[in-house]
Amino acid sequence: MTKKGLILLAKKVNISPGDIVRAARICIQENGFSATTLRDVAARAGVTQGTVYYHFKTKEELIAAVMDLTNSENLAAIETVMDRSVDVHSKIGTVMDVTREVYGRNEEFRKLFFNLAALALHNERASEEFTLLGRKTISIIESMCQKVYEEQTIPFNHMASILTAVVTGLALQSMFLKEIDIDAVYGSFSKILQNAVDNKAGGKEEIEDV
Repeated sequence: MTKKGLILLAKKVNISPGDIVRAARICIQENGFSATTLRDVAARAGVTQGTVYYHFKTKEELIAAVMDLTNSENLAAIETVMDRSVDVHSKIGTVMDVTREVYGRNEEFRKLFFNLAALALHNERASEEFTLLGRKTISIIESMCQKVYEEQTIPFNHMASILTAVVTGLALQSMFLKEIDIDAVYGSFSKILQNAVDNKAGGKEEIEDV
């Protein structure tokens, strides 16, 4: 049966797109990225394959939704611990602790992230989804930077891009370079950010925000 036919046969069930996304995440964790099919997701969610197609037209679209949900949950957790901290140094320290656990140690999340990135290189739909995910992530991190650093000579959007690049770079390194002490590296990263708070911006030339 064609995909269109499956959609027409989709049962009206009380399930949200979020439920399907969570079912897909479990399938990916159990079977891996490549082996997971929309049929597997439908079985896990307890719906017809047509219902999955109704909400997500392609596997790439569903995978991007899984990545978006997982990344949003991780960023929300980071924001929560940051808001609970009193002083700036504590905010940075707790944020780095959570970031290390998610991006430095969560192997499933790292695999999902880099699989989507690899898919985006040769799939237009995945590329669009990955671009949206990247912009959303940088925007949220930029907002966090504004809460921590009241004034900076570096524009906050530049700072967010740099921090995102460092975190994803460390995630990639920790997947392949097993000799890296991720705790020590994140400890040093935290000190760099804390020192940036203490350094006075006076006399430094501002970088134009582009």
